[in-house]
Amino acid sequence: MTKLHIFRAYDIRGIYGKDLTDDVMEKIGKALGSFAGNKKVLVAGDYRLSTDALKKSIVSGLTSTGCNVVVVDSAVAFGLALHTGKGTDIVAYVTASHSPIDWNGVKFYYSTGVALSNEENQTVKKIFVSGDFTSGKGSIEDVRPATESYISYMKERFKINGNLKVVVDTGNGATSIVMPKVLEAIGCEVVPIFNEPDGTFPNRQPDVKKEVLAELIKTVKEEGADIGMALDGDGDRLAVIDDTGKYLEAEEIAFIIARHLGGNKVVATVECSRILDDLGFEIVRIPVGHTYLTKASVDKGVIVGVEASGHMTIPVYSPFDDAVLIACKFCQIVAGKRLSDEVRSIPRYMRRRTNFECSDSRKFGIVESLKDKVEGDVDRMDGVRINFDDAWVLIRASNTGPKIRMTVEAKTRARLHELEERYGQLLKEEMK
Repeated sequence: MTKLHIFRAYDIRGIYGKDLTDDVMEKIGKALGSFAGNKKVLVAGDYRLSTDALKKSIVSGLTSTGCNVVVVDSAVAFGLALHTGKGTDIVAYVTASHSPIDWNGVKFYYSTGVALSNEENQTVKKIFVSGDFTSGKGSIEDVRPATESYISYMKERFKINGNLKVVVDTGNGATSIVMPKVLEAIGCEVVPIFNEPDGTFPNRQPDVKKEVLAELIKTVKEEGADIGMALDGDGDRLAVIDDTGKYLEAEEIAFIIARHLGGNKVVATVECSRILDDLGFEIVRIPVGHTYLTKASVDKGVIVGVEASGHMTIPVYSPFDDAVLIACKFCQIVAGKRLSDEVRSIPRYMRRRTNFECSDSRKFGIVESLKDKVEGDVDRMDGVRINFDDAWVLIRASNTGPKIRMTVEAKTRARLHELEERYGQLLKEEMK
């Protein structure tokens, strides 16, 4: 029996060969094709060792429903895949993004850059479970990645003035080939590390957490670089290191970008820092998940959309979370400046996340029960967020694992500890 937990709120993901097999992926293709109807689907993927087999399987499923499929014939970064798929309707990108190397999956976007919603993904899941697939004979067209067009797109929009030395850590992932070329094209001096495509990820995990970026931080200091940048396995999340070696949180990156763009509205998930509120702009809070982020970012009044995990959008260019594009805009903004000076001007808060192990079958119910047991300024949109004048607490069930996450942000360490103790105890009591 297929383990349905591979169907997450905003993608499909599991351990290859255990949770996600070639046969399961073919069935996913049949479900997507039945959902899509007569729409043309582009299929692409990253460098993971299982990606080619899974691409073939999903193509087989799609064409069996009558869908016409365009297949990118080599591994590509996520943003490049969407750029290549402009003439199609839906993009199915095979990846497990930042997950461990034995994982894989697939995420679905419209070619406009907006992800399929949670409801649409659930519809695909229902078709998968029912087995009520349409039948037909679709076509297959192989295409090369539109790499030169993608580079030209970036060069036309983000050409920089002034010198900027950038250390780029692509982590042997999907952006390995294109990211250095793009930055060079816009005028940066590039020092690449871990830049050979390798689906075994021999140098670091495909994530961009600070803990895995020691070599990038070291190289920025040794090279006297202006900035360091790292991308995750598929290129939808960006990490930035300043000229002193400091790791910037996603909200700090968004803060710097938003401050240098016109407009007054920022989209941020419920777990994002209050530093964005301190900009004085209108903050539109949304649930966690790139599906919500891209939908909210269709509004061209939005300057930046950001998730605390590192997904980010600049809607004036596109609503989708292309880390290469974000990197280009960030370089354009900081060229000729000391990034550390920009960072020092950002408001300071203390924040910590704590995970509480909890089964997938119980976690959502526990968080739901807490919604009636907290008082004050409470946001119940995605979990429970309690807002204070100097702090906030968020308790929400993880969409990707058997855990409940509590995030606390405060101005002082003492306040952080106080709120962790109070709400951590409340959560533990509810979990008994």
